Amino acid sequence: TVQPSVLALSPAPGSSVVGLRPQFTVAFDEPMDPGSWRDLGLVVQAANGALVPGTYAYEPAGRSGTFVPSSTLNPGATYIVTIGMVTDVAGNRPAPRGSWTVTPLAPSSLELRAAPALTAPGVPRGSGA
Repeated sequence: TVQPSVLALSPAPGSSVVGLRPQFTVAFDEPMDPGSWRDLGLVVQAANGALVPGTYAYEPAGRSGTFVPSSTLNPGATYIVTIGMVTDVAGNRPAPRGSWTVTPLAPSSLELRAAPALTAPGVPRGSGA
């Protein structure tokens, strides 16, 4: 009859995360029912309320559930995250936490280019020799 507790959330509430298909992870203090996790144990929604589909997995040893969106999220958009109807193995739900937001960011890249240059020994660069 004891409610499970949420120990950790990743990405953290209110954070920006690099990557457009971030892995969401919720760690609990006791074993959870894997079936309840896979049945919308975590709900991710766009700002307009549209449900974000994805893949759910539960890791019994770590007492944690993961969710990965099945398609890329919109960079810079705010997504609303809520723990769903997940229960522990005895059927108890965690205490309500309310929803939080996460903003995915597109990864940036830096490209470096190098052009090889040969200089003959004893000839100063740019001398035209």
